[in-house]
Amino acid sequence: MGKTMTARAIGARYEAPVLPVDAVWLALKAVTTPASHPELHDPTDSELALPVEQLCARHIRTAEAISEALDPVIEHLLWERRPVVVEGAWVTPAAARRWAHRYGSVRAVFIHEPEKEEVLAAMLARSSQRRPTRKKSVLSEVCWLHGNWVREQAEAEGLPLVEARPHETLAERVLAAVELG
Repeated sequence: MGKTMTARAIGARYEAPVLPVDAVWLALKAVTTPASHPELHDPTDSELALPVEQLCARHIRTAEAISEALDPVIEHLLWERRPVVVEGAWVTPAAARRWAHRYGSVRAVFIHEPEKEEVLAAMLARSSQRRPTRKKSVLSEVCWLHGNWVREQAEAEGLPLVEARPHETLAERVLAAVELG
């Protein structure tokens, strides 16, 4: 819900590249198989029949694993004194807090979309589909539940949280939260 656009605006402001965590996830998917690491891969049709809460728990475990895999990447970038904007739904508040404690110069802001329908609309806007398939509907609900979990975790970690809408002012509101943090 605006993460990539906002990350680009912050990167431009600080003259820093953007590391999309989806790229890390795709790299991990490329060197694993659904049999060896099922949580890194898209749910199968039969898995999509599971309760969305169970699918969300799987999504959270995947985010935790990917966030942990980012630890050496963040350490390397900071060791090189290279500022970078890290963006993506796979970053957990616990990882952001860990990086901030470990390295000091790390700032984090999480974006939250409270409306389930808006999450589905955003997913459809990024695809060629105009009407939701069953898979898109299930995955959007999983993403919405995950977003609520991220909100709860960010609040528990004392990290700034910014509402996704209005989209027109999202980048400015995130920048303000980063600069205050």
